[in-house]
Amino acid sequence: MVVAALAGGRAGAGALRAQASGAFAHPLGAVINVATVGRDGAKALVHIVYGIPGENLSGAEDGGYWRYPVTLRFAAYDSSGQVVASADTTAVLATPARVAVGSMLFGRFVVAVPPGRWAYRLALAEGDSTGTETPGDSLVVPAFDSGGLVMSDAVLGWRRISLTWLRGADTVYLSPFHAYFGVAELELYYEVYGLPAGSSYQTEIRVLDRRRKPGDPPLVEVRFGGMAAAGVTSGRRTIDLTDFRPGAYWLELIVTDRAGRHVERRTWFEVTPTPRSRA
Repeated sequence: MVVAALAGGRAGAGALRAQASGAFAHPLGAVINVATVGRDGAKALVHIVYGIPGENLSGAEDGGYWRYPVTLRFAAYDSSGQVVASADTTAVLATPARVAVGSMLFGRFVVAVPPGRWAYRLALAEGDSTGTETPGDSLVVPAFDSGGLVMSDAVLGWRRISLTWLRGADTVYLSPFHAYFGVAELELYYEVYGLPAGSSYQTEIRVLDRRRKPGDPPLVEVRFGGMAAAGVTSGRRTIDLTDFRPGAYWLELIVTDRAGRHVERRTWFEVTPTPRSRA
């Protein structure tokens, strides 16, 4: 749980924008981002990262802390409607002071989901009457234990909100936002499976304008090598935003092993010139 008074992040046009559901009398206004990284046996870990505006929270004071029960309802299902993974769980987030108007309460749920291409729906709620539900969407979950060259999602996080996942010796920074203003840096994290331990590999990171025409070169292109760890190889880089003009950008991540196999992932972020509504 993290509470922060923020002016730097907002939901982007392609982020999961929570909509008021008919099941809820009052909207929660949560900003939600979903990323698949890490594994639990044969299943992958789907991280549901959220931020809730203080003005939409109720909470209750108890023992010198404000406590906010946040409930996740999640279901992933196949083309026939058969549910393959689900969650209905509540986390009580405690803060030393009430979350103020203009601040946000941040948190994360994790659901283990089997490999495949699934449709899903999710909702977040505080109590029985306040909640939001995302529009239906699709989710591609890689088979990290397949033995082939496989990569997780490219995860972009923001240090300022200190919303983290402790992954062994790594601290993975997360964010529910896609768009930022006045933000100098984002943190990129990713995992690669199927590289032989001790073998060499190459990583390429490219940043492109989302409005680019065919043949336009990347705005940023960085290549570097590495040696694979046993089991899973993790990578991280800091993305400097200070020279980016306002606009939306693709971040492409390509890993190539010594045999010439390669795997790609892509995400996006937006740099905005002025503050805008998060919702």
